[in-house]
Amino acid sequence: MAYEFSTNSYSDSYIPEINENAFNKFGAETTYRKRLGDTLFKPRFFYIIIGCDSGLLPQHILEQGIAEDTEYLFIEDRALLPTIQPLFPEHPQFHLCNESNWEESANNLNLALYMKADSTIIVRSLGVAEGKYPPYIPLYKNCHNRYQSIYLSTQATLSKIHFYELGLNNLAENQHMISVLANQFIGKTAIILGAGPSLDDQLPWIQANQDRLYIFAVSRLAKKLHRLNITPDFIVTVDALESTYYEGRESFLFEDKALLIHAYHANARLVAQWNGKHAFTGPRFPWQTEMNTGYQNQTGITVTNTCLDSAINLGFTNILLAGVDFCLGKGHELHTSDSGSDASQAPVLSGEAIHEAVTTNAGEQAQSTWDFIQGSKQFSDTVLNYKQPHQHIINLSPYSMRMEGVEHALNEAIHPEEKSISPLDNIPEQPLSNYYNSCLHELKRSKKQLQ
Repeated sequence: MAYEFSTNSYSDSYIPEINENAFNKFGAETTYRKRLGDTLFKPRFFYIIIGCDSGLLPQHILEQGIAEDTEYLFIEDRALLPTIQPLFPEHPQFHLCNESNWEESANNLNLALYMKADSTIIVRSLGVAEGKYPPYIPLYKNCHNRYQSIYLSTQATLSKIHFYELGLNNLAENQHMISVLANQFIGKTAIILGAGPSLDDQLPWIQANQDRLYIFAVSRLAKKLHRLNITPDFIVTVDALESTYYEGRESFLFEDKALLIHAYHANARLVAQWNGKHAFTGPRFPWQTEMNTGYQNQTGITVTNTCLDSAINLGFTNILLAGVDFCLGKGHELHTSDSGSDASQAPVLSGEAIHEAVTTNAGEQAQSTWDFIQGSKQFSDTVLNYKQPHQHIINLSPYSMRMEGVEHALNEAIHPEEKSISPLDNIPEQPLSNYYNSCLHELKRSKKQLQ
């Protein structure tokens, strides 16, 4: 199909099938300044831009001044390339690709190095954002999803080394593995509280039954639970970010009543200031050693997944889920109320979120994002591969995403028995001096091997 250009009163030439009247009111330059501002002019950055706006967007960037050591990779629909390519500016920092070859071009431009510096983003041109040209919709979705996969893989490789460093910083606190409580709660019922929007619907039932439920709560929910007089048995934290400390510092209100479960690489400030009993997940050392024997593996990157890992490890027969939604609520809210502005069930990656339809436990359609969908897959994989034969994973909300391996039941069908075991009573007492001497011995042994 041949595409013809139209020209508006500002002398902007555009393809009507792509941009329609987007630039007719104010002109391209003013429209871009209003819509994009300085978004595309960071130095030492890698921009992946879907669509060219009939060639107007690269021309705008060129006229405004290209940022130092910044790469601009444009991905255009294959059918439009013959029309766009002759107008595309020739510049060593501009690159025009299609859906099939953009990854190769990005690799040649060292995309991974920019990702490791957290200096990349995927951006929609105005034509793609408006969605008037139908092929742009699958183009952006496919490129966005692939970009997110590359980003996650790159960051995971980088994070592993970083996490090991953090784990060694936490060595003094990583005394007890959560596996010391393995299978001590068979026959009991646990409930994992996530920060999803359906949690609010479950809170009255949880309040009424908290003497029968072993409650796992992500640390950012501590303030909300304290206000509602709900006392968690386990508070779980994973992230090393400093914001984790501020979002979860109300956890200290429960330090004499709850067991803190923290990843080996969790925020050092939060873990060190916890005056109650605590246990960690993951390895104690980043090498093979007897001091790593029996550690609980981390099967996913979200704090909700760590809650699930721990509940399975501890042997709970029924593991209930509340606020573990992995989709938007009926009002398109992402999170439960009063849980912190950045509350999440899965890490948020760079780039603009795409909403995708998923099926809920009620059989209805709900909107979700790439991040939530990936998180739900990890969660489901943990259920399918690590759940013990006597265990049932049950989501209480009809409005949560339906996941393979996860059952659904309403509250009325759940009849937990009274709690009779306290996790705090079963953390072994061991003099810190003995533990520190063991760590020192292991560090000296490892150092000797390296010499």
